[in-house]
Amino acid sequence: MRFCAQHHLAEEISLVQPQAICFLGKTNATAAAESVFRRKVNDKPVRGEIPDAVGSKKWRGWVVTTVQPVRGTKQGPNSERTIRTIEQLRDRLAGAL
Repeated sequence: MRFCAQHHLAEEISLVQPQAICFLGKTNATAAAESVFRRKVNDKPVRGEIPDAVGSKKWRGWVVTTVQPVRGTKQGPNSERTIRTIEQLRDRLAGAL
């Protein structure tokens, strides 16, 4: 997943130009996000960017990873954790407007 994300997902993100991206799946999706953005990505929204071949910014926006909402852990239902993370992302987007 990490290899494919680095080679294909980065290009797709650049084409679609979303304002923000939320990766669902803490284990594999976090590794994929970190391979694309070459920085730590977790459940706190951070600015991410994908440079083009000459160094200018191809894409810039907010990035976050969180758990899959359909599962649960000792910490409780994942849906609640996912909602909190997405709300933080929404708040960051609202502050950027």
